[in-house]
Formats: sequence, C-alpha cells, structure tokens
Amino acid sequence: MDDTKPLDIEPIEPIEDAIEPPIKRPRLDDQDSKPEPSTITTLAPSNPAPSGPVADAPQLREADVGITEYLDTSIPGWSGVIKQRFTDFMVNEVDLNGDIVHLRDMALPRAASAIEELEEEPETPLSEEAIYAEMTALLGTECAEQVKKMVNSGGADVSFVMAPAETDKVKRTATHQFFKKHFPGRITTETHEGAIKIRMFMMKDARDRRNRRPDSFEALGGVYCEFCLFKENRDTMEVINMISQLLKVNPQHFGYAGTKDRRAVTVQRVTAFKIKAERIAGLNRNSKFRGVKFGNFRSLTSPIIITSHHRYVSNPLKLGDLKGNHFVITLRNVIAPSETAVHASLTSLRECGFVNYYGMQRFGTSAVSTHTVGRALLRGEWEEAVELIMMPRPGEREEFQAARQHWHEHHDPSAALRLFPRRCVAETQILSHFAKGKSGVRDFAGALAGVGLALLIGFVCRSCFGDHSLAVKEPLCESKLIFLLQIPRNLRLMYVHAYQSYVWNNMASERIRLYGYEAPVVGDIVMLGDGEEGLNEVEAMEIDEAEMIKGKGKEKEKEKGKGGEDGKKKSAPAVKVLTDADDLAAYTIQDVVLPQPGFDIVYPANVIGAKYKEIMGRDGLDPTRMWKNVKDYSLPGAYRKLMAKPRDVSWTLLRYNDPRVALALTDLDVLEGKPEPTNEPDGTYLAVRLHLTLQSSQYATMALREVCKQDTSATFQATLNQSASDGEAKLEKGQEGEDGEEFDQEF
Repeated sequence: MDDTKPLDIEPIEPIEDAIEPPIKRPRLDDQDSKPEPSTITTLAPSNPAPSGPVADAPQLREADVGITEYLDTSIPGWSGVIKQRFTDFMVNEVDLNGDIVHLRDMALPRAASAIEELEEEPETPLSEEAIYAEMTALLGTECAEQVKKMVNSGGADVSFVMAPAETDKVKRTATHQFFKKHFPGRITTETHEGAIKIRMFMMKDARDRRNRRPDSFEALGGVYCEFCLFKENRDTMEVINMISQLLKVNPQHFGYAGTKDRRAVTVQRVTAFKIKAERIAGLNRNSKFRGVKFGNFRSLTSPIIITSHHRYVSNPLKLGDLKGNHFVITLRNVIAPSETAVHASLTSLRECGFVNYYGMQRFGTSAVSTHTVGRALLRGEWEEAVELIMMPRPGEREEFQAARQHWHEHHDPSAALRLFPRRCVAETQILSHFAKGKSGVRDFAGALAGVGLALLIGFVCRSCFGDHSLAVKEPLCESKLIFLLQIPRNLRLMYVHAYQSYVWNNMASERIRLYGYEAPVVGDIVMLGDGEEGLNEVEAMEIDEAEMIKGKGKEKEKEKGKGGEDGKKKSAPAVKVLTDADDLAAYTIQDVVLPQPGFDIVYPANVIGAKYKEIMGRDGLDPTRMWKNVKDYSLPGAYRKLMAKPRDVSWTLLRYNDPRVALALTDLDVLEGKPEPTNEPDGTYLAVRLHLTLQSSQYATMALREVCKQDTSATFQATLNQSASDGEAKLEKGQEGEDGEEFDQEF
C-alpha cells in the first residue's frame, strides 16, 4: 500500500491531501434510536436524489464538474459510512524513498550516557615544556625557538615565523591542529606554497570562518532536526503554529512535505531549523497537544547523519518532498448486495484502478463552484467573477446567509460588518476597508488587496471557501486590474486552475465513455520517459494553491521567481501521440495522459481533441488560444494521467456490535501495545477496512467512488449517511466519547 492523495477538508488540494468537508446533520427527535444494522441486500449503484433538510440547499454534484463515469459498471455498488470516527481515516506519508512514515518511538533523545562519558578518559593538560617539546619534534629546534620568542614578546620581537617547507600534507595538517589545540586565539597558521606561516592571532582572524568554533548543529550532522508528527483531528498548520508559540520561534522555521487532513489520524515528517530535538520531544508532556505526538528522534535511516541518537539533516523538507500517502480507511455500516460484491469491487480497484478525476474538494463546497469563477476570469469578465464569488448561496450557516444577503441588497459595509461572524476574518477585513475607505464600495481593488492579505495569513472560513471578496457593481478598469495583479500569483490562479480541472474531468469522462478503459487508442497521448517530471509539475501547482490558502504560498513564490524553483522557466514535458499498432502495443492504459488546456501542450489527435474545443467553446473559450492579455491568466497547461492505480491494495471485512469501537490501530495504539480489533462473527454491523497507497496528486475520494459506485458530493453523502450519524448521536448526545473523540461523520 503505497501511493496517494488524502481526502482533504480544503477545497484545493495541497502536497498534500484531500477529502470532502464535513456536513453537520440535524439529529432525529428520537435520541434513543440506533443506527440501522448492516445488511447484505440488493443495492443498485445509483445516486438517489437527496431528500429532507439537505434537499433545500442546492449544492455541487459530481456531474456538475464532469465526474460521470465508472470503470466496470457490471459490478454492483454498495454504501458505507466513512469518518464516523477519526481513526476510520488514517494517512501516513510516503517519503521520497518510497517508505511509509510511521511513529515508531517517542523516547527522549539523549546525549552520550553517563557510562559513555565515564569511559572517555579526560585528557591531562600538558606542561609548557611538553608543549614545546612536541613543537620541536614537528618544526625543529630553530623554528620552535623562534615561535617561543614570538609568543613571549606578543609578536613585538618576531612578527611571524616561516616553518620549513613540507611536502607531506599529513604533517602540515598535524602542525595546523597542534597550534589550534595548544594556542587557541593566540596563534594562527596558514600555508604558503607548502610552507606554514605561523603568526600571532589578530582581530581580523576572528572573522575568518576557519577560525570559528564549529556550530553545535553542524556537529550534530545538520541544522535541521527531523521528527515525526502524529496528530488526530488537528490541522498541520494549527500544530505548527502551536509549536511556534510555545517555543517562541517563527512558524517558517518548520518545513513539511504537505498538509494533512484535519479530520483524520495522520503521520508525517517535519523539519525544525536550529531547534534541538529535546525541545520538540518535551512537548509530548504538554497538555495543550491533545491528540498530538512527536517522535522518531532516534531513527536510524542510513542516508541520515545520526549523532548521539538524534536525527539531524542538512536540508529542510519542502512542499512536494513526498511520493504519496498511505491510507487505512474504515467504512462502517456497510450495506451491499453480498460480500462477494464487496470483494469484487475491491479486486477491481486493485487490478484496474480508477478514473483519476479531480475530486469534489477541488471545486469548493457551495452552490457556486470555483471553476465558474475561473471561467469568468479567463473570459476577462472581472465584474462577473466577483459577483460569482460574493453572491448569496443557500445551504450556508444562517449568519453567513444573513450577512451576504444584507450586503447583496444594501451594499452597506458597516451594517454587513456587524452581521458577519468575527471568525470570517477575510470578509470582515474587506468590509472594514469599504467602511473606512474614502471611496466607499467603489474601491474594489483595495478590497481585493485585503482579500489577499487575509488569505495569506491563513484566516480562511472553511465553510465559505472562495467567498473572500465582495461584489461591487462597477466595471473593473485597467488600473484596478493592475492592482489586482499585486495579489500573490498562486492565489489569483486558484480559480483558473479549477476551470482547467473542470475541463480535464469532462474530457476524462468522454475518453472512458467513447473508448473504454482497457487499452490506448490511436490519437491518445503518452508521456515519454518515466513521465514523472512533467506530472510532478502538476502536483506542485496543486500544493502551491493549498499552501497559499494556508499562508505559506507567498514564501514559496519568492523562492520560485518566474520559473521553477531554480528560477528558470520549465518547458513542457515531452509527449507522444500514438499513431499506429506498434505504438499501441508499446503502451498501456496506465500510460495515457490527458492535458489540462493551455498554450504549451499537445491535444489528443482523436475525437477527444475535438471535445476540448466543444466544451470550451460553449464557455466562449478556445483551447488553442490560452495566451491572454493578462499574463497570469495565460496558462501553459499540464498533463495528468487518465487512470490512477493504487499500490498494495488489501482489505478486511469485520463484523462488530458497538458503533464506538475502534476498528483499526493507529501508530500510537501500536506503541501502547493495544490489541488488534477483533472480528465478531455474529456482529450487527459490517465494516470494510481498506489499505491502499496513492500518489500525491490522486484523490482517495475518487478511489472510494469507484468502489462504492456512489456520488461523493457532500450533498449526496449527507443524505446517504444521515441516519447513521443521527443514530450514533444518541450515544453521546453531543458530548465527547470515552477516549475524548467527538463522534461525527463526514463522507
């Protein structure tokens, strides 16, 4: 099990991880009702229309963003509840070596033990006579006497001494080390054409790096302490900020390969700049870090320099420094036609994979999809884009709806500011700008600047993704567009990337519908070579967007400049259009890629190429004309594999009675010696525990969609799982579980 993309709460996926945001469901009046038991019954793989409370809130569905096809429709679908407990969704990072990261040890790192210290014999200080005797052996009597005279006079009688030329480098090194050891800060040496010049130490020598005492971290093996972060129901940035506050360091001192899902149990690597391992390990005793553990300080991975059992490295972790994520996903209260159908669908996932769609979280969670905003931007319809971002939308919390509706009707920033909850920092910042600005609600550019600032510092309202600017019924003139371009580039691209993903999803559906998923066809595109470099550029783009939302994109953008991380513009990866039978025999369906629309890519040379023009033509866009007057909306395009195939897929079917019982062990459970969950043959409920690994640009939601043959949108899942969520609510009645975990369910 080794390749992925977590289901993330965030609408745009990072380095790291993606899953649908939680939808709270109203509880039934009967608090004593239990969830219906799992059954093996006939269940059509259909997507029933929602009913009840969620039906009143028109939300985005899969078909709205081009997700329509399954690989093998002959296999019946089934349903299951995911994320009923946080431990039902576990994510372990896969490092660049392909190893799954596990929390294996939380022992405090230590220096050499007392026994080791006693074993080291302390050196007896040498007498002055012994020192000069050793010097005479190295330099000869005459030279040693001259050095002694120089030292006794402080350089007044003799300013320097030239030792005899020495061709043996080992002997020269021994001479340098002799004076560093016995005359530190008093004498310095330097080599000139094989001869060593010995002179008195001067102030300028103190600034010479060669004369400085070695940095304590360099002596440990590197300036970055690498450790393992285990967290439950915590966001990566939330934990990093907590560490920063307690240790009184800047959050930028910490590096990681990607952010991990909040509503899950996740394990990942973190690096800390010039922070000793003891300080990090000490946080395990802090009560503020509930559900969080730090460990692996004594890892013995061979490529890493280990000193005194501590793990220190020379380079920090950067976004994208991972191969993927390993998942352990538990689906509870499974309802299926038969256990055979469950096994058949999971076998298909292991052998064939799934359509590599961009998941629903890529497009936001409200009725206004992020891709519709991107479409308006690409068409140059600036006012339309802002109206879409700010327009009222059903389904949000009442306070959000009231504030948006008031602004929509009155455009009174002061009144709307009083209505918006304080936690919606982006919205309140913009309204404050309008309320204080001399030009009132006409200063659209200034408001957007506030949006950029609010997003950069990470204050994003999760339930209102994308709703961070306010519509002003004034056309956006060129000067205001120029000001808009001052907002960090990755933030501006967030919406247009969503539109590219929308087009890609539709084309993937057309490719599967027209040609199936068994083999390549003439006109398909494959990546030449291993294809990893070109595909990684797409992954890096997604990480940038997620990190921009979390406040780290600005720094990364500075590192990148206008091109890649080295400041150079990267060219499109090399691809090949399949033209004949020989080509088809040389590749498999797993090699086929589809382009995101752009000016620097190749389109398929079959019907799919025409489909790009058809779908984008309906939006008033031309896939062959993606170079825009506004440079940042000129998209070069990228490639993404049509199919995703998880590695090391395995699963277990479990029967159980107690909905609260843990059905999988976390890394912490293993360390604490907890027993493996047992199967209860006569249990009321059926669960499936699935192991799989996905590459970092792949969505676990789409893998589960293929298995269950059901819609992954928040609206459908809310309807499907409402009874299970409500039934279990009676066990806690809004309180926390025995282990401190709040019962909720998200998928």
